[in-house]
Amino acid sequence: RQSSRMFLGAEGFVTARDLFRWGERSPRSREELAFHGFCLLGERARLAEERELIRRTICEILKVDASELDDERIYSIDMVTEKLSSIPT
Repeated sequence: RQSSRMFLGAEGFVTARDLFRWGERSPRSREELAFHGFCLLGERARLAEERELIRRTICEILKVDASELDDERIYSIDMVTEKLSSIPT
């Protein structure tokens, strides 16, 4: 029995729709793919343990350094500026 409700379909925090949304992104690198995935999946986790599990799993599967998904880096002003500047106007 799962203690987490992370993958319970429509009632869970990660749905098939989330995975399709992630698949529609056009990343330029594995690091960017990991970033998009963590933003879509990790940000929905309510428990710190679930968030960390998602972070570790994405890094392991995509073979990305865990520092790429570090909270300090993700929410730094440089990263936010970079992501905002890449949005087409």
